[in-house]
Amino acid sequence: MGRMKQMFIEHEEKMFEATMQECPECQGAGNVEVDHYHRQSFDVPYGDIYTTNEMCDNCSGEGVIEGEEQ
Repeated sequence: MGRMKQMFIEHEEKMFEATMQECPECQGAGNVEVDHYHRQSFDVPYGDIYTTNEMCDNCSGEGVIEGEEQ
């Protein structure tokens, strides 16, 4: 690969990394904890709360989102 092509690729990678920011919803983890409420029965409003880890919708599980250029 030529020297100019390598320099161009490195420049593109730096510009891409500079515009990426950590996802504010999952703090870069890529998944979030979601609370689920399960009632005991139809007539009884008491029940259990359990949590599951689900993929972050904001960043599609990647942990970073595209930010604005500075």
